[in-house]
Amino acid sequence: MKIYKNDDALMSIDYVAGISIFLITVIFVFQFMYGLFIPFNVNSDGVTLSADRVSTVIIERYLNVDKSKDVGTIDQGKLYYFNDVKLNSSNYTEYKKILKEVGLFSTEIIYDLNMSVTRLDDSIMNQSGPSLPNDIDIGQTKRMVLIINKSTDYNETAFIEVRVW
Repeated sequence: MKIYKNDDALMSIDYVAGISIFLITVIFVFQFMYGLFIPFNVNSDGVTLSADRVSTVIIERYLNVDKSKDVGTIDQGKLYYFNDVKLNSSNYTEYKKILKEVGLFSTEIIYDLNMSVTRLDDSIMNQSGPSLPNDIDIGQTKRMVLIINKSTDYNETAFIEVRVW
């Protein structure tokens, strides 16, 4: 009786397993290396964070209803005054002053600010600040607020969009 030894029987299975392990390793290395360099990419994350912080400061500090515990309620008179006087880009001294107060104008950084108030049906109630540029990153934050006028019992829900660039 003759016994044949064949060591080549598992060669294709070994080859597939080895190539699979190699490819999985290469894919993992590329994914890991990509994640290492993401923090160094230049994009609008800083501008978006600035827009979020500025919208919080404007809504909670400048536009809030007096003695109100609600975060999303703003006074209609304060809103009109802020849009017409503070964010009026033709009055550069007031505009520059509000940029300094919210932290968008210093010796290290200079950003511009645009704010618009829209109703729920997307009709614009008010827009202030300089016009938006087309060629740079713009950070935007949109918040839903309740606009209140206590003297006329006027209440309306609206969106406030703050854009920083």
